[in-house]
Amino acid sequence: NLQKIQSAVNEMVRVNLSSKISQAEDNLDSIPQMLTNETKDVVKNSKQVLDDINQQISKFSSEIPLSALDNVSSLL
Repeated sequence: NLQKIQSAVNEMVRVNLSSKISQAEDNLDSIPQMLTNETKDVVKNSKQVLDDINQQISKFSSEIPLSALDNVSSLL
């Protein structure tokens, strides 16, 4: 009778351990997709900031006449 109880406890521990291992494997397998999902907005926002900076530089450089740059370089 004690052996049956011990066998039942051992089986419960084994099944629970297998379940935990399976959960851990599932969690590890989901990491690539989770990272993709979580970094998508960061990449999108970073690209937008870089585009904004590029537009500001283009606007600024178009507002400065090339002759002004010649004057500055002659002073150096």
